[in-house]
Amino acid sequence: VVRVMILVSAFASLWLYQQHFIQHLSRSEGLEQDGNYESLMLVTGIPLALWMVRYETGPWWKRIAAVCAGLMAGGALLTESRAGMIALVVTGLAAVVVSRRKMLTLGLVLSAVAAGVAMAPAGLSARFHSIKLEGTATNGDEVSSRARFELLKAGLAMMKSCPLTGVGLDQFKATAPDYNPNLLKIAGSRLIAHDTYIQIAAETGLPVLILFLALMTAAIMNCRAVRRSANLPLARMATAMQLGLIGYSVAAA
Repeated sequence: VVRVMILVSAFASLWLYQQHFIQHLSRSEGLEQDGNYESLMLVTGIPLALWMVRYETGPWWKRIAAVCAGLMAGGALLTESRAGMIALVVTGLAAVVVSRRKMLTLGLVLSAVAAGVAMAPAGLSARFHSIKLEGTATNGDEVSSRARFELLKAGLAMMKSCPLTGVGLDQFKATAPDYNPNLLKIAGSRLIAHDTYIQIAAETGLPVLILFLALMTAAIMNCRAVRRSANLPLARMATAMQLGLIGYSVAAA
């Protein structure tokens, strides 16, 4: 299952390279047709790809895994997703915390961050510099961050209005301007929440959000239990899954 997931993710990431280097799109969105979702998929899988590099049973699988890990990491950079980059850094720091060889892991993480900064598209740095939460937006990236702040306000208003049942499944995009009229003035269109937790709570209520968080917590705790296994490759696989879930939990916000 891990092999198939990593092979499929790496193969799918080739579309990002095609969009960036052949089509010369301003921002690669991948097969998901959304850079954030594409980055989220890759961030969740990269720890498992690195696990394959270290613990696969055959040399050819290790080599294939190394190529896949490189393709996936490069693809995540090409999405220019701010959430994806933040999640990757948090995942790396979490790897340092759970590692037994913390200084070596920290050195590898810092080297990976430095390489990422050096190789990242120029647009990624510009997107981070264009985060704006108030005032008049002067470019598309500023509009994007301003819109997300207004979407957060709309989501919180929905949760306050309908805390138990929400406004209805798949209704966030349609009803968000009703709860925050500034949204249409800034974004010029109706948008999804761009925050998994806010969207779940706003559409289906706080009880469903609690269940969703409970599922994530149970998965992380199950991985924590398996990390104590005497089977070292299995224990490290659980660690890789745990790191992927941590990355997901950050990027989903």
